[in-house]
Amino acid sequence: MQAVQGLMYFLGTQGRTRAYQNPAKIGQLSVSSSEGKAKQNFHAVVGRERAGCAIYYKTVSWFSLDLGKGRSLSPTAYTLRHGREDGTDALRTWELQGSHDGKVWSVIKSHDNDTALTGAWSTATWLVDYHSDTPKGFQMFRLLKRGLNSSGKDHLHVGGIELYGDLFFD
Repeated sequence: MQAVQGLMYFLGTQGRTRAYQNPAKIGQLSVSSSEGKAKQNFHAVVGRERAGCAIYYKTVSWFSLDLGKGRSLSPTAYTLRHGREDGTDALRTWELQGSHDGKVWSVIKSHDNDTALTGAWSTATWLVDYHSDTPKGFQMFRLLKRGLNSSGKDHLHVGGIELYGDLFFD
């Protein structure tokens, strides 16, 4: 996943002024999950290297990104990278959601038995519909697993996400 025009790249290069670093590692955004913050190094969710994060045996599980107060993104598309080196356990049924406060979430894109992610570290990109009720987009984004993966398991594996759209600063 080497998209250079996305938000993770922009944040990781501090506005394209420096060499890329993982934006979570340099404090440009925070990543959390339904499992809390301390269980894994969640920086891989927004990284560009072949590394993954996983949540096992949970019917409901998610990873979320917080761009920080004063920043929001009106998304136009997003790319996901599968987070396993052997290609198993790929996402099939999930939602990309957005929020202003981390409490109320809006569905940005819903996937039902989507087979686009296949193979080790595979990537796919999806366009999203414009949300006229949120012209300045969202401060927070969440990838919510809503069903079993390609292996019929309740595991969530993510190897990277890149968001595209219009970035706003308050």
